[in-house]
Amino acid sequence: MPAEGTMEPLVSSRSAVDNRLLEDAFPIIVSVAPMRYDDRTVDRMAELFEQHFQRGKRYAIISVTPAEAEAPDARQRKRIADWASSPRVRDMSRKLCVGSATLVKDALARGALTAILWVWKPANPHHVTTSVDDALDWCLAKLAEEKLAMPLGPDGTRSRALSLIRKNL
Repeated sequence: MPAEGTMEPLVSSRSAVDNRLLEDAFPIIVSVAPMRYDDRTVDRMAELFEQHFQRGKRYAIISVTPAEAEAPDARQRKRIADWASSPRVRDMSRKLCVGSATLVKDALARGALTAILWVWKPANPHHVTTSVDDALDWCLAKLAEEKLAMPLGPDGTRSRALSLIRKNL
């Protein structure tokens, strides 16, 4: 049971190989990539986002990849791009996501993201960065532009999101 005032993270299990959407800093969601992509993890990613879409709450998202995680192969990059390009995902992302920052620290992961962006144009503002602070500042600015309430306040939201990111890099 999560502590009062926090949300249960959307996870498929506590295993290090699974996707996670961490919402303890909501309206910033921290999306943690799996250690290795396969058909199951891509399917699970879609399920996790669908659960969030059904809630209908607006958000900004910071995507992180843990150290030592493998980049998705060509097949999984294509599946991710196909999912992200589906009418439902594009529509819900456009309605709910005020912006998405992707934190990319290593060259291999940057290459994988570049390949995805060759075949997929995001439905909402997207920012690629190597800096945690830049990702947080960008998302907080997007939330402020949209005048979205931050129950923890901007500083509390930043602090909580920073903690989540650091635990998952």
